[in-house]
This record gives sequence, C-alpha cells and structure tokens, in this order.
Amino acid sequence: MNKIVVKYRKQDETDFLLFSIPSSAELGMLRKVFQQLAENEIQKIDLVSLDWLQPDSILKHIDLRLLSYGEPSRTLRVISEVSNRVRIEWCRHSEGWLENAGLLDGLSAPGHQFLDYGSYGAVIEISYLEELLTDAPFSKNDA
Repeated sequence: MNKIVVKYRKQDETDFLLFSIPSSAELGMLRKVFQQLAENEIQKIDLVSLDWLQPDSILKHIDLRLLSYGEPSRTLRVISEVSNRVRIEWCRHSEGWLENAGLLDGLSAPGHQFLDYGSYGAVIEISYLEELLTDAPFSKNDA
C-alpha cells in the first residue's frame, strides 16, 4: 500500500505542512476525512494514527479538528513540542473542511494545491503525483 508522506517544518514565523500523495486511492482517503469532518461525522482525528499516512520523524500527532460555531478560526498551530517532536492541530469550521475536500477534487492529474497559503502563519500544500513545490524550508538532509 502506498502512503501519504507528510513533512512539517517551521521557517521564521511560518509553519509548513506538506503532503505528498502517491495515488488516487490515498487522495480519496484524505478527501473522505475532510468530508467526514465537514459533515460532523467525526469531530477530531489524528492523521498519524492512520495506516495510510507516513509522517516525518518530527511529527508526533497531526490532529484535525472540527471547530464549533463561535470558536475563532485558527488554521494550523503547534500545540506542543516534546523531545523535538511536535503535535500539530489543524482546525477548520465545517465549511472550511468542505472547501478542502472540494480543492482535492480538482486534483485529477499530477499537480499541487495549496489548502492554506500564509493565513495565520501557515502553508499547507498538497502535492499529487509530483514533487513538492514548496521545499524552501526543507534542507537537503531531509531528502
């Protein structure tokens, strides 16, 4: 089984979360998670716990969470760092998760899609069947 590879880095004040998706099957699985969050079928999920995702060594948890109405938007943030490993929380309202699912629908050929580009100090990129384009914060040692 192919796995979605996820990398995290912080450069200056920006958090980068980069997903490299190797096939339509994995793209569909990530889209399904976004859809479940949008439809309130699940309120929170740790992507690291899923067998189709391979996080880099710095990522201990990637919590996706459905925000309650009235809760302020905050796309991505590090909520803890222990022993050089981080817990990331990625929060959206249901409309935001639905928007993310729709953005994934546009990936039918090799390409990339930014789910967030700089708002709240975060860049979230999906790379589908191609190399990641936003590799600036990644050193040659990470390859």
